[in-house]
Amino acid sequence: MLQEVLRANIEAKLNNNTQVEEFIVGQYAKTDASDDEFIYNVKNGYRLIEKTYIPTMMVFSAEYKAIPDSITGFATITLNFLVGDDDDRTDKLNAMEEIITKIVANNESVVDGSTTYNTIWNMDAITPSGLILANGRYFIQLNTTIYIEFSNTFYFGNQWSFYLESVRIYPYSASTERKIELASPHILGEKEATSLSETAIWSGTHTFWVNSALSTLIDTLNSTYDMSIIRTLKIVSPTNSTGITLNVIVDGSKANYDLGEKATLTLTFVKSYSE
Repeated sequence: MLQEVLRANIEAKLNNNTQVEEFIVGQYAKTDASDDEFIYNVKNGYRLIEKTYIPTMMVFSAEYKAIPDSITGFATITLNFLVGDDDDRTDKLNAMEEIITKIVANNESVVDGSTTYNTIWNMDAITPSGLILANGRYFIQLNTTIYIEFSNTFYFGNQWSFYLESVRIYPYSASTERKIELASPHILGEKEATSLSETAIWSGTHTFWVNSALSTLIDTLNSTYDMSIIRTLKIVSPTNSTGITLNVIVDGSKANYDLGEKATLTLTFVKSYSE
């Protein structure tokens, strides 16, 4: 099932951390005979909560969209971490922070049996939610939610790579309009499309996931904001590994996007047929 494939995928991302901290992902359970807290893991059964690993509860839900001839939906996965009051708490927190770089704006193919799903990922910030007492020790609870859109038909941009000013950007949605300007002067960089020449313009609002690279790029664009600057957008496709480069004007950006937020930019693609 896709649920178990995504669950294992997230567990692998958690455990592939430079702090060498182990996460045991499962569900918490309390026995009737005692007040001891246990974590239940499908691979290891019941294990007493202790400080040698980070207990992680995962709650998974998915909604499927009614689209003919496709399996398309949206998964919401809530993670609840328990961090004990031991000396290596900093390492555990750092290990949790690492997952952000693996989740935000991540897109990848996920294989479930004979079906391959195209996915795009995002997540909330990791936030504290109080203390829990288990086995005579206090644990800090930290929560986050992971969001995954999946489809065996649509690609969410993960078959195509987009580079704005050499920074890879991750598309979420786009709405583009095209118009042709005939016999209309238009400045393209230092060149001007003079009368009787033709200029093609594709202009639309595009939404992108914000990772650290795009956040830095947006701040740079805002600090040197100039609508006369022609920038480059390179698009690499499965059949064109070299990619094509387009001239674009970037507008509509704001400063200080949060990691994982959706940035809305107006990209105007410009091609002038004048020399």
